[in-house]
Amino acid sequence: LMKLIRNYINKQTNFSFGIYANPEDIQVQVTTQAPTEKETDKLLQLSVNQLTKILGNYVYGTDKQSLEEVVGNLLKTKKLKVAVAESCTGGMLGEMITRIPGSSKYFQGGVISYNAKVKEDLLKVPPEVIRKYGEVSKEVAQLMAERVRRCCHSDIGISITGIAGPGGATEKKKVGLVYMALTDGKKTLTQKHQLFGNRQLVRLRSTRRALNMLRMYLTKK
Repeated sequence: LMKLIRNYINKQTNFSFGIYANPEDIQVQVTTQAPTEKETDKLLQLSVNQLTKILGNYVYGTDKQSLEEVVGNLLKTKKLKVAVAESCTGGMLGEMITRIPGSSKYFQGGVISYNAKVKEDLLKVPPEVIRKYGEVSKEVAQLMAERVRRCCHSDIGISITGIAGPGGATEKKKVGLVYMALTDGKKTLTQKHQLFGNRQLVRLRSTRRALNMLRMYLTKK
């Protein structure tokens, strides 16, 4: 992030900047002074606009907007509904989406398919696909997203499957490996991530990356 905004920050004489990283996101704080509150707000907005222009889609919101709030507003504006299929996150994605009051307008429901048998029975993922590619794979993530979209009568299906640790890893699939998929019935997107941190951090980062994947899809739609 600093590589992107360093030149801009170094040229500013009327502003102070603070960058704060946490497990969920990175916050850029801008402060300035002016004779009146109105002038201060105007200057701050100019700086925020410039930073947003530089950072582009890395920015999901300003002030105290949460990622789940931004996604919820996009879903409402576009009149779309979403359903989730989760494995390693154990329901965190659904929980995060439903933190927002009124989320029933765009959240259909979800399936926590923590076990292969549940993926097969509830999400109708063929056993041969799981045997061939493994539960943590692009192929299984795609099918999870497709099936949950259908069974929940949703416009969008999104899935997460991965290895949160500390166990479950193999020589080829390390702890922190996560696949996620998003489908609208016509187009299916997939992402592969190798995340780091303890079990809880892997689960949290997986959830937020899936939510951001949904945000990016909605922004471009």
